[in-house]
Amino acid sequence: MDNADINNALRKLVVDFEDRDGLWSLQYGEIPIHVISDPPADRIRVFAPIPEANLADPSLLFRLLRANFETALDARYCIWRGTLHAAFLHPLGNLDEPTFVDGMEQVVTLVKTAGRATHSPAPGCVSGVTPPGTDYALTPPGRAFARTARPAAESFIGSSSRQRPSKAWSAPATAAAVGTRPISPTPRAP
Repeated sequence: MDNADINNALRKLVVDFEDRDGLWSLQYGEIPIHVISDPPADRIRVFAPIPEANLADPSLLFRLLRANFETALDARYCIWRGTLHAAFLHPLGNLDEPTFVDGMEQVVTLVKTAGRATHSPAPGCVSGVTPPGTDYALTPPGRAFARTARPAAESFIGSSSRQRPSKAWSAPATAAAVGTRPISPTPRAP
């Protein structure tokens, strides 16, 4: 699609919109949407702000990140200029009108569901990531970290027992080879 094609597609969707040569602003239902085309970069961005979202709430951000992977289709949550947005990005060269319209509808769906149920707009869409009956949206971020921290702790990473001087090399032995004085610190075992 080019800018003229985008303009024609938007005319089919909404009656009134602002067109500034590659930047469109419109009202899609009750949602304000912006469209930016960047032909040199072969990209289009369709995005809408979600101003009521509390970005200081870590559980909200955690749910939105999970939704980006598990339930959102081609649109994603992002933060731009300190405000949460729903955004659809796509290569401009292989964009067709149905994909463009679908991307706009996905952005609208993400705006409407942000902070609440973050589900795919496609009925019956199963990501295969979340087991049935599991609601990871209720898992606090600390718990997710705890599941990964324990194996790291059990491997003794950073343990003082691993910081013994190497018996294979010594500072006096390596000093002459590297051109330093023998008072260099003794290397630690890996």
